[in-house]
Amino acid sequence: MRDIIGLELRKERKKRKLSQSESGLPLQLDAAVISRIENGKYTGSLATFENYCNLLGFELSIKTIEHSPPSFDELDELFGDE
Repeated sequence: MRDIIGLELRKERKKRKLSQSESGLPLQLDAAVISRIENGKYTGSLATFENYCNLLGFELSIKTIEHSPPSFDELDELFGDE
């Protein structure tokens, strides 16, 4: 999931014609941190991640993961006629 978010952030940064260093200036983040965020490798504070998202016009949200039981076809693929 972080990699997908990172790609969207990178696209927006490039659309604004900003380097990683330039985009990090308002938040006092260096290019290495921006790179980790955009590559889905960032494991630092959620506040920093959220602030960078907000800076580029995005917000983080949370949603429930919908779990559904497997269908009979899916079970058959897994277990066959054993």
